[in-house]
Amino acid sequence: MRVRLFVVGTGNRSDVIHLEQFPSTLATAADGELTLDPGEPRQTLCDLDEVDGNLVLRDRDDKHRTLVNGLPMASGPLLPGDRLQLGSQQVIVSYERTTPLAPPEAVYHFAE
Repeated sequence: MRVRLFVVGTGNRSDVIHLEQFPSTLATAADGELTLDPGEPRQTLCDLDEVDGNLVLRDRDDKHRTLVNGLPMASGPLLPGDRLQLGSQQVIVSYERTTPLAPPEAVYHFAE
């Protein structure tokens, strides 16, 4: 599975994060940019994995929730065109699903 995350609002068309190995961990680098580099000082935001042909997110930041299409998702599927809010960065998800099966159920963080 090849996934591209298009960074929104930078004005630079080359701001694309390419994912080809899973699981992958997205984090914020010291300069505030999104990174996959495990060697940089960072704040871990979420894990992305391929599960049965679906891209699946697991939130890892208890303080700053990962928002998927404006909702705080703990874990669940990401579909092509979904918008992720990761800290101060927003990305649009792009990939080709490789399964005709329905994606797994999402679990959201809501105030109790």
